[in-house]
Amino acid sequence: AREYFYAWRHMTQPSLVPGWASYTDASGRTYYANSSTGATQWDPPVAAPATPPVAVATPVPAPAPAVEPPLKQGWTEHKDPTGKTYYANISTGETSWDRPVQEPAKPVPVAAATPVPMVNAIVPTAAVAPLATATPVAPLPGTKPVIPGLSASRPAVA
Repeated sequence: AREYFYAWRHMTQPSLVPGWASYTDASGRTYYANSSTGATQWDPPVAAPATPPVAVATPVPAPAPAVEPPLKQGWTEHKDPTGKTYYANISTGETSWDRPVQEPAKPVPVAAATPVPMVNAIVPTAAVAPLATATPVAPLPGTKPVIPGLSASRPAVA
């Protein structure tokens, strides 16, 4: 029975920290020993706290070189003897240190759509067909008939 108790106790204990083993002394108390360091203790060994993951630097791609807007018509780009960029318009003889660029196209305003009223709309006959087969009912006294051709002289059909 004692062998079953120790087997059951060993199976119900949580797994130990690697390198540690549990033993029972002569009085039946459990102690723990580390085979690599020779350390012994009464309390179960506690795993060292997990080290936080080391941040790995992710290479950031270099930003794409800025795309210069196109030059105005007739202008060309040049470098002076020191390497500084300047711009020249051959047809006018004009020069500039600032890049002469084309003005962006202005958006063309779109005319707002005007709703068209439905005057004299034609109703499809399929929608009117149920009215033609409906049983005529006389209008209330003092009112005009709703359906053209229906007169107040027709008797109401129940």
